Amino acid sequence: MHVRHQLREAVAQLLTPLPDLQVFVGQGGFFQANQLPAVNVLTGDEIVVKRYNQGGCSIQLIQIDVTVELYVLECNHYEDVLDNHCVTVQQALAPDTTLGGLAHGFEFNGSIISRNRDGEVPFILRTLTYQTQYTVNWHDPQTAL
Repeated sequence: MHVRHQLREAVAQLLTPLPDLQVFVGQGGFFQANQLPAVNVLTGDEIVVKRYNQGGCSIQLIQIDVTVELYVLECNHYEDVLDNHCVTVQQALAPDTTLGGLAHGFEFNGSIISRNRDGEVPFILRTLTYQTQYTVNWHDPQTAL
């Protein structure tokens, strides 16, 4: 399994014990009302920031965005509801900056809000963006170094 997949699973594992939130990994963003509130863990853009040789191996340091999408049903005080869930998500993710040894520095990088009032299930979405780095031998993208 690619390190990207392992990163998504590590984040989801940290969020699974949270009460009142269903946790999804790589979900397409289509939820039923009974599935909300929910978080969806995704990986985004990545870039190789450094290449070097170590013991005859070509090593890559890769920077990647990890997003945690937080979905709630639209309601009168949706910003307060979102913020309360954001607090629990951010507190759950803050202690493990290596995601179980896979990553180098897992840091909160900001968030954006969006609304979907046109679908069958009107929801509000806050996307929390984290940035991290991982190291791999370019011949073995399944093993974080």
